[in-house]
Parts: sequence; structure tokens; C-alpha cells
Amino acid sequence: MARSSLLASTLPIVALLLACGAEKSALPPGAAQEAVYAEPRSRSSALAPEMAGAVGEKISVVDDSATAAAPIERKLIRTGSAGLEVRAVPEAVAQVKSWVEEAGGYVGDESESEDGYGVKTAYITCRIPAEQLDALVERLKGLGKVERVQLSAQDITEQYFDLEIRLANQRRLETRLLELLERRTNELSDLLEIEREAARVRGEIEQLEGRKRFWDNQVSLSTLQVELHEPRPAIAGSEGGAWRTLLDSFRRFADNFVLSIAGIIAVAGGLIPVAVTLGLVIWIAVGLLRRRRRARRPEEPPAQG
Repeated sequence: MARSSLLASTLPIVALLLACGAEKSALPPGAAQEAVYAEPRSRSSALAPEMAGAVGEKISVVDDSATAAAPIERKLIRTGSAGLEVRAVPEAVAQVKSWVEEAGGYVGDESESEDGYGVKTAYITCRIPAEQLDALVERLKGLGKVERVQLSAQDITEQYFDLEIRLANQRRLETRLLELLERRTNELSDLLEIEREAARVRGEIEQLEGRKRFWDNQVSLSTLQVELHEPRPAIAGSEGGAWRTLLDSFRRFADNFVLSIAGIIAVAGGLIPVAVTLGLVIWIAVGLLRRRRRARRPEEPPAQG
């Protein structure tokens, strides 16, 4: 009897708990969070819960499992430089430009100079698709004598995907703020505060988008600095190199001789006034000494006839 009465008293409690659990499971996902940020009763605190909900929503949207499941695409910024000796700089520059255009890139900065020997040198900045960088370097090796080749890569994968997550969160936060701005129950102070927050978020979004565009450009297009120069006169076998070297030696000798004569004249021109002044002082001093000696000598008696 006692056991049957205990069972009879326990059954209503179990049924009540099951009913509560079923009611909670029937709620749609996110309903509890929306209930927390429901319209508050007090007008003075109307904005704070909604803003907190927006910020909370910003934090909760990040799903690392989705990004971890997808294959990671490495984000590399590739740069390089090359120096070559070519027979003729103008023809080599034209050839490099043609190869860059074929690869789907473009030539940025370009400069050309000529030294006293008549040797031309050109500097070219090439922007080409990253996947075409190695092929262009191999082509450059056929232009002439390769003096140096340097390639480097900067891995920005982690920074890039962190920026994408921050940008997605800021965009969701902006959407939430714009929804709050459309609410009819807003007061003037609420509208001003929401607008200020929306303007701040929009500024951060524009900064992140600008940085993302810059990184996309750096990743998609590699930068290659190319230096091209003709053979120097001292190189054996270059046309006119020996005569140029000999003439340059005579020219340097003549310049040094002229500079030496000019130096002597400059030194003499500086010493002549000093020598004249010193000679004048010595002449005056000698004259004074002679006068003193004459004044000290005793007068000789006149001779007796």
C-alpha cells in the first residue's frame, strides 16, 4: 500500500517535468536570445539592451568550424629583383615589356640613363600575375648575362582571414544597427546614439575593405624590379673598350695636372700677401736697429793738421 501510494504521488510530478521539457524544446532556435532582448518596459533604457544584443550578435556570428572545414588558400605576396647585362638596352627593354604584356601584367615605373662612357642603364618595375612570375624570370635569363636574381614571398594568410572575419562581423553589426534605426519607438536621443554608432561601424568597414583590396592586389600581382645595363668599357671584348679606357686615363691625368697647378697657384696667392707683409716688417725692424747702432757710436775727434 505504501509503495502504491508513493508511485501515485510521483507520477504527476514526472508528467509535469516532461511537459515543461517539451515546451522548451518546442521553442525555435534563437527564441530565448530574442526574448532576452525584447522591447524593454522603461524608455530610458530602451537603447542599451538592443545595442548589447547587436554586439552579442556580432560576437556569436563567428563560426570557426566552417572556416576550418574549408581548404585553406595561402595568401602570398611575391616580390623579386633581377639584374642583367645586355648588348643593347633599348631592345632589351622592348622585349621585357612585350613579355609582361603577354603575361597579363603591366610596366609601372621605368627609367633610363647613360654614363660618361656611353653605357646605358634601365630600371623597370613589372607587375605581373603571381603565377607568371617564375616564367618571366626564366625568360629574362635569355636576354643576356644574369648577374643577380632574388625572389621572396610574404605569407599573410592568417592576417587576411582574420581581416575577413572582422569585416563580416562589422557588416552584420551595421545591418543590426540599421534595423534598430528603423524602429518606430525610438526617441531622439536613441536615434542620435544609433546614428553615431552606425557611422563609426561604417568607417571601420571602409578601412577594412580598403586594406582587403590592397592585399588582394598585392597577392594577385607580383612585383619584379629589373635592372638592365650594357657592358662596361673595361670588359674585355667590348667594342672600343680599350680606347675608351686609354682616353679616360689621359683625361684623368690632365684633370689631375690642372688641379695640381690650380692648387699651387691658390697656395701661392695666399702666401704672397703674407710674405710681403713679413718682409716689410723685417725691413722696418732692420732699419731701426741700424739707426740705434749709429746713435750709440762715439763721435770721432777731428783730425789735427
